Amino acid sequence: MDELNVRKSSKVVINLFLALFIVYLINLLYIPLHDLYKGVNHLSFHTFLELFSIFVCFSISSYGWHAYNDTKMMSSLWIPSVFFAVGFLDLLHTLSYPGMPHFITDASIAKTSWFWIFARFTATFSFFYLVILKDRVSPVQSRKLFMAGTLIYTLLLSFIVIKFEDQLPLLSDGQPSVLKDSFEYLISSILLLSIIIVTKRYLKTKTASELDLVLAFSFLFISEVMIIAYSSMLDFKIIISHICKAVGYGYIFKYFYFSKMELSFKQKSEVETSLKLTQGLLESVFINTADSIIILNNEKKIVRVNETFSRIFKQPKELVLGLTLAEVIPEHMAKIEKTIAQMIRQNVMTESKIIAQKKGNQVHYLKHTVFPVTSDYGENIYTVIITRDITKQVQDEERIRSAQQELKETAKLQQGTIFKFKRIQSRFIFTLCEGHLLKVISPNGTNLVGKDIEHYFSPEVIKRGLPFFKRAWNGEEVSFDIIIQKRNLIVTLKPVKRKGYVLEVIGSSLDVTQLKQTEALLQKSEKLALVGELAAGLAHEIRNPLTALKGFTQLLDSTSNQANKNYINIMLGELDRLESITNEFMVVAKPQAIKYEIYDLKNLIHSVCVFAGPQALMNNVDMHVAFHTSNTSVYSDVNQLKQVLINLIKNSFEAMPNGGTLGIELDQVEESHLTIRITDNGSGIPKEIIPKLGEPFYTLKEKGTGLGLMVSFRIIEAHKGTIQFESEENVGTTVEIRLPLAKEEQINHEHKSAKTSLPS
Repeated sequence: MDELNVRKSSKVVINLFLALFIVYLINLLYIPLHDLYKGVNHLSFHTFLELFSIFVCFSISSYGWHAYNDTKMMSSLWIPSVFFAVGFLDLLHTLSYPGMPHFITDASIAKTSWFWIFARFTATFSFFYLVILKDRVSPVQSRKLFMAGTLIYTLLLSFIVIKFEDQLPLLSDGQPSVLKDSFEYLISSILLLSIIIVTKRYLKTKTASELDLVLAFSFLFISEVMIIAYSSMLDFKIIISHICKAVGYGYIFKYFYFSKMELSFKQKSEVETSLKLTQGLLESVFINTADSIIILNNEKKIVRVNETFSRIFKQPKELVLGLTLAEVIPEHMAKIEKTIAQMIRQNVMTESKIIAQKKGNQVHYLKHTVFPVTSDYGENIYTVIITRDITKQVQDEERIRSAQQELKETAKLQQGTIFKFKRIQSRFIFTLCEGHLLKVISPNGTNLVGKDIEHYFSPEVIKRGLPFFKRAWNGEEVSFDIIIQKRNLIVTLKPVKRKGYVLEVIGSSLDVTQLKQTEALLQKSEKLALVGELAAGLAHEIRNPLTALKGFTQLLDSTSNQANKNYINIMLGELDRLESITNEFMVVAKPQAIKYEIYDLKNLIHSVCVFAGPQALMNNVDMHVAFHTSNTSVYSDVNQLKQVLINLIKNSFEAMPNGGTLGIELDQVEESHLTIRITDNGSGIPKEIIPKLGEPFYTLKEKGTGLGLMVSFRIIEAHKGTIQFESEENVGTTVEIRLPLAKEEQINHEHKSAKTSLPS
């Protein structure tokens, strides 16, 4: 409990103790005091004390009436009405007291007693209602009706008392009747219950103002006790009762003023002060703002403008008052009228489009904002137009757009890609991605900005690249190679740091696919050159001894007995194989002269099939030939192409030692190429071996050299064609040779050559 509550509690205890002590002294010294008092000036004391109570009641009513405007609470509505009724009934009680002059009707003990009872009933039950119910916003729309009801209530009670005062007497032979005592006991009980409720509420909330209410109910309770105990109209206890009632009303006034009304008055004062400050602030803003402000009335006439208006529109503000916008700024009227119409429809702040205003050789850009000023009833009473000169803003935005466009175009022209990403909730999100390479890695033209790296790329790409992205986000500069859409890329990531923290990562990627292919071709070329030199040396060194060995072996064969012939035949077979290898070396070392001519591939395929037919029968292979196009002419060296087909068909036979099926198809692809497709159902080639086919000395055959395929690749490449292998183990292999069709100028040239070669 704070110091204020401690002091307040002590004060309450002291006051209650003094009040009870006074009551005790009165009872103790009642006879001496009563004999001393003897009713001297009883009417004067009674009237003075009642007038004080009446003054307190009407004061509370008046303050509460004014406080309701600010609070709109039930207590502020209830208090004025209750205290008005109590004050009015106490006034009638005073005026009808025996000894008072005539007022409407003669004074009588019955009237004044009934007015006393009704005043106490009204006050006690109203106070009790305020105690037990929680204060809330009043649902009553008009307090005047509520006050009118209170006035009717008091007038009705007054009429009943004056009309029927003798029907239910409250006094009998000058003494209180049972009815009066019952009323007084009921009132005392309600007051005692109120004391208990307020005390418990104080112990719970520790609100200091609740103690004033405890004192008020306590003194009113003592007042009722004294009234119950009085013996005659001139009894000194009546004076004590009225004193306690006056003190109780004083504490009630204090409670309601400091807990309810003072707060509302203080709030009102603060609101008025705040309103003045706000008005001053708004006036200062109106005068000193860099924007032009125009205020129109409902007739669309200007009632006020500020200094900035004169600077922007070059018109004195004193001369535009009372004029319309059409008279002041006619060049802006079309857009402003449209904006005002939109504001009226939507009843909200509305902005116009940017208006270009020419001043000499310069163009100024203005923007109008229009909003309504409404009354408490929602009616538009003024229209405010704020005009801002946004020339610098427009120019800055244009420069920014130009710089952004230039940067974007530069990034798009970049042969690789430039990108940025950030980490947002453990995900890497692209914030920029531009460049020529973007069309390759994103073939559908998808914009990667805003995309999650992990959700866009394939799992293989993520597995390869994500660790490097994490390292870059941790502040490390990294570079790595990766394959995306069959493209070899070199990716570089560099973090951007501020105060030791990584804000984003800038990356770039470069397509090195062609570079890697060039490196591979260079390595292959170097290897072929080495093979050529080796082949030339071997062929030259081996050929002469080989001829001698073969000749002497044949001589031995003619003179040897039958037992040695088997060995000699084996030797001759191996010498033939060695001679064949030597011939292959010679082909590699010394390419034959190429003679290109227009040739029909159908004829070439037929001749190769006739040549390979016997070997197919020996190997139990069924050969099938199919032509799917009539345009079958190519510009080629027919002998070299025949060598390629024989090599490939021979390889297919060897892949089917137990027999099988060999298919040869000729078809046209696109408009410029023919395809020869050779298909077998042999043992197949492992997928990891296919990229190495065509390399010298790389072969799957036990007795092969790999030079046959190497020569075949070289021949097809010389014809500007390609060879591709597709194979599946234990299923078969398909070889596709792609050759360009003979061009029209090549055919015409061939015809001219044929004509010139004819004898004249």
